[in-house]
Amino acid sequence: MHSFDDEPPKDLEGVYKVYYSWYILEAQNNCYSDESDYSAFVRVFSFDYDENSVLRFLDKAIRSIICHRTEKTELCSVGQPGSEWNIYYKEYFDLDENDEEIHVPERDYLLFQIWDNFSNKGYRFELSVDRAKEFCDYLCDINKHMLENGESI
Repeated sequence: MHSFDDEPPKDLEGVYKVYYSWYILEAQNNCYSDESDYSAFVRVFSFDYDENSVLRFLDKAIRSIICHRTEKTELCSVGQPGSEWNIYYKEYFDLDENDEEIHVPERDYLLFQIWDNFSNKGYRFELSVDRAKEFCDYLCDINKHMLENGESI
């Protein structure tokens, strides 16, 4: 995280630019026996250099999407390469005993589409609303860790 001066930022409002390196990993054969064994995972999408990443405020955006049930939200990075996120709130519908369509709110989910704005490669995944909230907590923890452990440049 870069601040507007030579000192590390103390909060997200003091962040000028962020470079994230991140990956999406998929478990092989649903094997979760040893979470520290990363050989059981395959990299399905990667970002070695996400310039001015939207990840720094993605948790707040997702929480807002959940709260307002926003149909579609687009989050774009300014720099290249950068990640661009399209997030959709999807309501889940099922049929009742009379074959009438009913909304089942506890099965609502978010559809994520992530694009590399340089190569135009993308990845799509879904998270239940509860898992999306957990994802927000994880993103918040990452930002908190970086702010607490930042060093001047």
